[in-house]
Amino acid sequence: MTPLTTVDRVRPPKVTPAADQFEKAVAANPVEALPRIEAARRAVMAELEELERVRRRAMVACKDDLGLTASDLAEIIGMPVETRQQRDSSASRVRQILIEARGEFGMAPSDSSGGRPPVYEDKLTREFLEGALASGATFVEIAREVGVGPATVARYADRYGLSAPRRRRRAVAE
Repeated sequence: MTPLTTVDRVRPPKVTPAADQFEKAVAANPVEALPRIEAARRAVMAELEELERVRRRAMVACKDDLGLTASDLAEIIGMPVETRQQRDSSASRVRQILIEARGEFGMAPSDSSGGRPPVYEDKLTREFLEGALASGATFVEIAREVGVGPATVARYADRYGLSAPRRRRRAVAE
């Protein structure tokens, strides 16, 4: 298998040769040119729709078979990824394309574990949090111990009506 590389961003010419020919036909006789232009436009649109379907199938295959991330795919297809915000936005759009493609191809919405995070009620029980907070542990320390984020600990503490003890910053005497 050949290594994957980022596709060079190729910009098509502003006016294609076919469009240039139609411009001449419009100048000569717009009424005669219009049906031919419409027929060509429909043919191009049909080809574009088929190409888009194949593109979506390729993106699903790259994600599922090769394990590429949405960010990788965004970069490969030439979406903006220069800044963190652009990368996140492009990856989000790719994820949406993948969801739509899987639906179109009769596949499950995702083969990866995504979506809402698991519930931590088995780890963050009322008794555990009461004991940890009573011993003076902060949300950050509890989160580190359990393997979740501090916001998750805070949410469960709030759910149980508990609060973390306030700590004063101690001046370090040296």
